[in-house]
Amino acid sequence: MNVNAQSRIRSRGVAMLLVLVSLMMATILTAAYVASRDNSATIGANVANSATARWVADSGLDVGLTILQTKANWRQEHDGGTLVRDFPVMGGTLNIDVIDVETGIPPDANTENVRLTARGLLDGVEQSASAIAYVPVDTSVDVDLSEFALFATQGITLTDDALITRWPMAPQTTLGRPISLGTRATNAFSVSVDGNAAVIDGRAFYPITASSSIIAVSNDSTLVAHPIGDLIPTPLPPVSGEPAPDTSGGGIIGELIGLVLNLLGGTSTQTTDMRVDNATIASNATRTMNGNIELVSDTDLTINDSKLIIGNNAHVKLVAFDDLMLDKGAIELKPGATLSIYVGDRIYLKDGYIGSFRTNSIIDTSGSASWMDPERLKIFRLPEATTSTLWELDGKSLIKGSIYAPLADFLISDESAIYGRVAGQQITIDQKGAVFYDHALDGRWGYTATDSPLYAANGAIESEVKSLSSLDASALQLLAVALGLLVDSATSDDVYSSGEAPVSPTEPPETQPTPRPIQITYSIISYGADIAGWEQ
Repeated sequence: MNVNAQSRIRSRGVAMLLVLVSLMMATILTAAYVASRDNSATIGANVANSATARWVADSGLDVGLTILQTKANWRQEHDGGTLVRDFPVMGGTLNIDVIDVETGIPPDANTENVRLTARGLLDGVEQSASAIAYVPVDTSVDVDLSEFALFATQGITLTDDALITRWPMAPQTTLGRPISLGTRATNAFSVSVDGNAAVIDGRAFYPITASSSIIAVSNDSTLVAHPIGDLIPTPLPPVSGEPAPDTSGGGIIGELIGLVLNLLGGTSTQTTDMRVDNATIASNATRTMNGNIELVSDTDLTINDSKLIIGNNAHVKLVAFDDLMLDKGAIELKPGATLSIYVGDRIYLKDGYIGSFRTNSIIDTSGSASWMDPERLKIFRLPEATTSTLWELDGKSLIKGSIYAPLADFLISDESAIYGRVAGQQITIDQKGAVFYDHALDGRWGYTATDSPLYAANGAIESEVKSLSSLDASALQLLAVALGLLVDSATSDDVYSSGEAPVSPTEPPETQPTPRPIQITYSIISYGADIAGWEQ
């Protein structure tokens, strides 16, 4: 065989091999294509079902939010937290669940912060949509300035790395409501922000008669101006209910003068009222107060390297007619406990802590501290005090609560923080001091709401409100009667009313939509579902 013949044979062999490879590849591709079409009908059906379920969930979320806006008794008329169960929509079914954000269980009569979840289900495909909502229990007005993170009668100064922002762990933080500052001052630079200080998403309320330079921001942060056509009143704090010290030596109180409470080391429990000349808890002592009781000191209350614990569901009142001093000391509230503190003169915390119960001694002033309803802790200056004083948080100190003391200057310094709000005279935050505001304090019917009943039609504050002299229960009740409104208590969960019977709402004609008188605030936090299961 010559060379040319051998070459032709080799060429034919290569061609046959290429043909076989091509046939094999075509077979594989064809088989793969056919196999890929085996579940295409399922995929298509699940895509269609998922789209429908998503619309059901979306519609369900709208329905749920609408229920919250009406006067329906959703707080109690639910089935283990389920408002709507297996309701037919667009060929699928709808379920709407509501959970109290604060407790993690179905709502009760006092629930205001809720997580609403709507779930749409169609042929085994489920989609969901959820939202966090704030729904006020009533339409009462606030006159204790708690809608302001800071309110100062004379001025506010933020410098160094000072920070005012939302409390990240608070239920309403996801709603993204702005932070409000307020002042009665009118002079230029009364509200000052410099250095690296910042008010995150902040706005400042001040009298319309104030200087055009009342807000001075010398860095890149922003503070939105909100002039108000009237001076916001600052009534006296509520009374403590305790008579002033009797130094004459007469009477029961006089007999107690000289009695000193010194708890030095060890532990003890108090279950009855106690009044002493001076109270000191020191040397790693732990004192627990249980029940509806009070501890009154005619001079100072001092806690050094020790703890004062307010027991489960206890309702305690502390009164110090002179100073409250905590040097590496703590006052801690166990679940369900409430505490009211009245101080005659100075408050000074040095690495001190007042807040929820801890299992350790960590003081977290970074903003990440666990949430506690700040209205469980209320701190007032005694209304009989007539001169200014300084309330100071130094070192790494922390307070979780609501503070109202219009005749006290505040200095929040070093790495200290307040989780809640402060109303005072001159407020200064410097170094790494911070205030983390909880919008649960804002009932939305205070002075920052210009459509609030606190304002007359001409934009001025109602005369009865401006003449309010005290946050005492009796004064607030008179205000409620004068305005014909519900008025929140400054010291408890009580709401004062005019005493008039509520008017039953008239049922609208069937052709008209159900009225939605409840103003809610909500934020959608999740929507849709993972598509990874579509082929299943």
